[in-house]
Amino acid sequence: MSPLSFLNASIRHARESTYAKASLGTVPGVPVASVNRNRVVVKEFRSTLRAACHESILGCYQAYNRKGGCIVPMQSGSSLYFPRACILAIYADSPAATKCTLTGSACPQCFTPRRRMANTVGNVLKMRTDENMHVEQQLLRNYRDRRGQAGASARAKSLGRRLGVQLDYLSPWSNHEARLASPSDWVFGPDPKLDNVYQCMPQVTLHGFDEGLVQKLNYGTVMTFIAHGAAVEGMNTTAVSVLYVTPLQHFLHIYNGTKNIYVT
Repeated sequence: MSPLSFLNASIRHARESTYAKASLGTVPGVPVASVNRNRVVVKEFRSTLRAACHESILGCYQAYNRKGGCIVPMQSGSSLYFPRACILAIYADSPAATKCTLTGSACPQCFTPRRRMANTVGNVLKMRTDENMHVEQQLLRNYRDRRGQAGASARAKSLGRRLGVQLDYLSPWSNHEARLASPSDWVFGPDPKLDNVYQCMPQVTLHGFDEGLVQKLNYGTVMTFIAHGAAVEGMNTTAVSVLYVTPLQHFLHIYNGTKNIYVT
């Protein structure tokens, strides 16, 4: 898991800079016998340990900022004063991303459940913040604790899983309590709506772009179609034409016996 950390930054486009990458930390593994891995107590212990490690890392950022930063010696021999440490984004694969946000199978940035991720939506998505996650959790807890209502607890847990809101505890990176105590005690940024662990967690697909995985996939696709043209159609490499067409047209051209192979 490699986050994009940057010190004393005020512009959000710095999140996409590869010059500011640093390791967020390494959570130690807990060896467990295979027969015990699926036990509830083992899963709860691992979740508790992971949350404690994340809280400890966040505490380092908070302690640094609360003491006013420090003077950092540079490689050139000079020194530079860094008044604040700020996490602009955390780039992580799945499921590491949701282990930071604790949003389960739902989107880590909005409240879209997994079953609705393929649907076409407009600008109506409700984005996650520390505040509305706390509100949603309290609503689900109140519904769960309704006395005399049969099945209330099960329905609350089911809705929480769909929305990506855990009833027991929220993400250890949530800075809700610290912001209430002191608005200036922020780690992800000064804006509570735009700067929080949920909005600073880019989609896993963007992490693929960042690591060059999408480029490798595209190159592999092109090489596959060229190899297909040479083996099946008797074409050489230069005879393969490159056009932007739909996946359906790929199959129509390849499997209808045409002499041109189209590659996006």
